[in-house]
Amino acid sequence: MKPRGKAVIADVYSKKVLPKQYRESPAIYSACIGGAIQLNENIDIFKNNEFREIRVFDYGSIPEQWIARARVFVDELLDFVEELFV
Repeated sequence: MKPRGKAVIADVYSKKVLPKQYRESPAIYSACIGGAIQLNENIDIFKNNEFREIRVFDYGSIPEQWIARARVFVDELLDFVEELFV
Protein backbone atom coordinates (compact mmCIF):
# COMPACT_ATOMS: atom_id res chain seq x y z
CA MET A 1 0.00 0.00 0.00
CA LYS A 2 1.25 3.51 -0.79
CA PRO A 3 2.24 5.82 2.05
CA ARG A 4 -0.85 7.71 3.28
CA GLY A 5 -3.03 5.23 1.36
CA LYS A 6 -6.47 4.36 2.65
CA ALA A 7 -8.15 1.04 3.35
CA VAL A 8 -11.90 0.77 3.78
CA ILE A 9 -13.32 -2.37 5.35
CA ALA A 10 -17.01 -3.21 5.67
CA ASP A 11 -17.57 -6.26 7.79
CA VAL A 12 -19.72 -7.96 10.38
CA TYR A 13 -18.40 -7.96 13.92
CA SER A 14 -19.59 -10.06 16.81
CA LYS A 15 -20.49 -8.57 20.17
CA LYS A 16 -18.89 -11.53 21.93
CA VAL A 17 -16.60 -14.44 21.12
CA LEU A 18 -18.45 -16.97 19.00
CA PRO A 19 -18.83 -20.45 20.48
CA LYS A 20 -16.59 -23.10 18.92
CA GLN A 21 -19.56 -24.92 17.34
CA TYR A 22 -20.35 -21.81 15.27
CA ARG A 23 -16.74 -21.00 14.38
CA GLU A 24 -16.25 -24.56 13.09
CA SER A 25 -19.56 -24.92 11.23
CA PRO A 26 -18.98 -24.80 7.44
CA ALA A 27 -22.52 -23.49 6.91
CA ILE A 28 -22.23 -20.70 9.46
CA TYR A 29 -18.73 -19.80 8.23
CA SER A 30 -19.82 -19.67 4.59
CA ALA A 31 -22.68 -17.37 5.57
CA CYS A 32 -20.00 -14.85 6.70
CA ILE A 33 -20.99 -15.25 10.33
CA GLY A 34 -18.68 -17.98 11.62
CA GLY A 35 -15.56 -15.97 10.90
CA ALA A 36 -16.79 -12.82 12.62
CA ILE A 37 -14.40 -11.43 15.20
CA GLN A 38 -14.88 -8.73 17.78
CA LEU A 39 -14.27 -5.16 16.68
CA ASN A 40 -11.38 -4.60 19.08
CA GLU A 41 -9.60 -7.67 17.64
CA ASN A 42 -9.85 -6.23 14.14
CA ILE A 43 -8.55 -2.84 15.28
CA ASP A 44 -5.58 -4.61 16.90
CA ILE A 45 -4.85 -6.39 13.61
CA PHE A 46 -4.67 -3.03 11.83
CA LYS A 47 -2.53 -1.46 14.56
CA ASN A 48 -0.13 -4.42 14.54
CA ASN A 49 0.31 -3.93 10.79
CA GLU A 50 1.26 -0.28 11.15
CA PHE A 51 -2.04 1.29 10.11
CA ARG A 52 -2.58 4.71 11.66
CA GLU A 53 -5.58 6.97 12.07
CA ILE A 54 -8.01 4.08 12.38
CA ARG A 55 -11.60 5.29 12.33
CA VAL A 56 -14.66 3.16 12.95
CA PHE A 57 -18.08 4.17 11.70
CA ASP A 58 -21.05 2.47 13.33
CA TYR A 59 -24.01 2.20 11.04
CA GLY A 60 -26.27 0.91 13.79
CA SER A 61 -27.90 -2.38 14.46
CA ILE A 62 -28.95 -4.84 11.83
CA PRO A 63 -32.62 -4.32 10.91
CA GLU A 64 -34.94 -6.99 12.33
CA GLN A 65 -36.08 -8.13 8.86
CA TRP A 66 -32.45 -8.86 7.91
CA ILE A 67 -32.07 -11.01 11.00
CA ALA A 68 -35.24 -12.94 10.09
CA ARG A 69 -33.97 -13.51 6.53
CA ALA A 70 -30.56 -14.57 7.84
CA ARG A 71 -32.20 -17.17 10.08
CA VAL A 72 -34.08 -18.62 7.10
CA PHE A 73 -30.92 -18.57 4.97
CA VAL A 74 -28.82 -20.27 7.65
CA ASP A 75 -31.48 -22.95 8.21
CA GLU A 76 -31.64 -23.65 4.48
CA LEU A 77 -27.86 -23.64 4.20
CA LEU A 78 -27.50 -26.05 7.11
CA ASP A 79 -30.02 -28.40 5.49
CA PHE A 80 -28.10 -28.22 2.20
CA VAL A 81 -24.72 -28.90 3.84
CA GLU A 82 -26.22 -31.77 5.81
CA GLU A 83 -27.54 -33.33 2.58
CA LEU A 84 -24.12 -33.08 0.95
CA PHE A 85 -21.85 -34.18 3.76
CA VAL A 86 -23.75 -36.07 6.44
